[in-house]
Formats: sequence, C-alpha cells, structure tokens
Amino acid sequence: MMKVTDIRLQSTDTTQELSATIDGFHLWYRFPAGYRISTRGDTFLAAALLPAMRAGETLVIEGAPVSRTLLRGIAKIQEIFHVWNPDFKIIDVHAETDEAELGNAGVSSFFSGGVDGTYTFLRHAEEISHLVFIKGVDIQIDNDALFDAALANNRRFADAYGKTLLAVETNIRRFCHPRGVPWGSTYCGSGLASVALALGFSRTYVASSMTFADLIPWGTHPLLDPLWSTEATTMVHDGAEARRSEKLREISRSRQALDILRVCWQDAGYNCGRCEKCVRTMVALRLLKLSSPNFPPLTSLEPLRRMRVVVDSDVMEFEDNLVLARQTGDHEVAAAIEKIIRRYRLRTLFVDLDTQLTAGRMKRAFRRLRPLRN
Repeated sequence: MMKVTDIRLQSTDTTQELSATIDGFHLWYRFPAGYRISTRGDTFLAAALLPAMRAGETLVIEGAPVSRTLLRGIAKIQEIFHVWNPDFKIIDVHAETDEAELGNAGVSSFFSGGVDGTYTFLRHAEEISHLVFIKGVDIQIDNDALFDAALANNRRFADAYGKTLLAVETNIRRFCHPRGVPWGSTYCGSGLASVALALGFSRTYVASSMTFADLIPWGTHPLLDPLWSTEATTMVHDGAEARRSEKLREISRSRQALDILRVCWQDAGYNCGRCEKCVRTMVALRLLKLSSPNFPPLTSLEPLRRMRVVVDSDVMEFEDNLVLARQTGDHEVAAAIEKIIRRYRLRTLFVDLDTQLTAGRMKRAFRRLRPLRN
C-alpha cells in the first residue's frame, strides 16, 4: 500500500512550500508568495498514481479530499497506461472526495523557453496570463546557475508580452525515477498536472511533444492530459496539429522567442550544442534560415553525421527535418539525416530479430566480444 500523508503548506515572506510524505519520500513544491496554493489531495494523487501503479499497490490519500472529477479521470488514465504497458497495474485509490474550487484567477501555460511551449503560448497569448517555469524538471534542482540564466530570459520574454512568469521548484523527478517511472516518456504529464492542480488556475495548457500523426505512448498526450482536470481546473493538450519545424517557423515571428530559445536537457550550459535535441534544432534553424544567439550556426555537418538516435520519438523529429531539408533543397543535410534514420532502422531490425529468434543471445554475445575489438 502506498500512502500519501502529512500534506502541509508552510509559508515565509517570499515562498510557500507544499509538501507531503509518499512512500517514505518527502515530496515538495515551492511557489512564490501571494498565490493561493491548494492543500487538497489532488496534487499528490497526480504525483503518486503512476508510481503506485508501477508497484501494483493500492494508493491511499490521507487527511485531504480529492476531486470527484479527477477521480473519475484517474480510472480512465489507469486503463490507458495499463494497455500501453501492463507493468502498470490497475489499482484501487482510496480518498475522501468533494468538488475542487478555483485557486487562482487567470489562465496558465507551462513554459521553459523551448519550441513547444513557446508555440502554445503565442497561439493563446491573449488568453494566457501566467507562464509556469519549473526548476527540477528540465533543469536539475541543484543547477542554480543555469536556472537563474533561464529565469532571467524567460521573465524578460513574459514582460515583453505583459504576462506573469511564475517560477516553481520541486524535487518530483527524484521521486519518480527510483520508482521505475521515467520522467520524459511516462511521468511528465502527471508531474506537470500535479503542479497545475496545486495552483488551480481555471485553465492550464500543456504543450504537445508530437503531432496527431505521430502519437505514441507518452506522458503528455491528447488522451491523457484532459483527464487530469478537476471541477475548477481544465487541463488542455495543445499544439499537436503542427510539426516541430512548423512550430519553429511560427515562433520565429517573435524575435523575443528566438532570443531566449532553449531546448537542451543536458544541464551543460544554456544549450550544449551537442545532444540530439540541440543538433536537430540547429538543423531546423539552418534549413529555415533562422538564427538564435543561443546556438552557433550549423556550418559543418559533422555534429549531425555523428548523431545516433535510440528511440522512436527522436527519429520522428529527424524525419520532420528530412522533409524540411528536401523542401528547401539542402541535399547535404537530407543525405546525412537519411543515414541516421537508416542506421536506426537497421539497429531496431537487428534487435527485433535477435529478440524473436535467439531471445537476445546475439546481443549478449556482441557485448562479450566488444572488449576484444577495442
């Protein structure tokens, strides 16, 4: 049994810390002073559901009610995750219920300065009042220097549009990962929902990672995100109608957006310029003839040629760039991307054949031989 206990809100002159104990872990969220922060169980139901499902344990929320609407949504969320991955068991959830009330006036959207969140904000700029930027998600909780740099840029962007940047800190990734629930592919939607439910804006936008044509099991998803809603807070999945290159083309209409563009998850500078996400963004900037002060121009294709992708979601992004390269007539880039995709497909074919025909023995043999080849 996984229990959520000791939900509390502690305030100082400048911050408010919402916390609870879940499965022996002290989970906390820090918000600026001046906002109404919910001490209901909704936040921690969202945070604990997937780890409890992964463990196959009943989830109990003690001492705080949860939304009836959310509890109904949780039932459908469990069905979806269980079909996607049977390791996530359908479990019982025990909690008192009532109707949630509005926490804060306005409409929020998650924002980190990246392509997806910026596209969603610009589409709904007239409606959105608050941009929620979280430390402890794509920026590690102890990387103060990088967070401060991104915070200053994102605040300048929000100010330019007359919006409020709301900075949040949380240790939630340190809760999910040890319990077998990776953030990016699985937990990101529930983790973001937990923050949104604590703030209780009437509507919160979650930017899509993929298009409707490319949907795969993922933590943020048009099937999932609306199910985290309560009677007071509506969660909206947004932007799945546009490919990433199309989003970048749209946000390039805002010089402020290009000036703060940050896509990297490596915590190795504002953008490391070497990881898969940085390289494919640099490729798109080159193909669209755009520039950002946070990326060097991609004059050499060596970083692209050295790139190795390992998951389907990354291949989808390179396929998007391949379409763009062909449209713009950059045959050199197109050839390099074709080779990346071909290598990935050959590797996955080998893995599939090895799994089906030899139960993984070829891969194990290759690993044993590798030291002899070096």
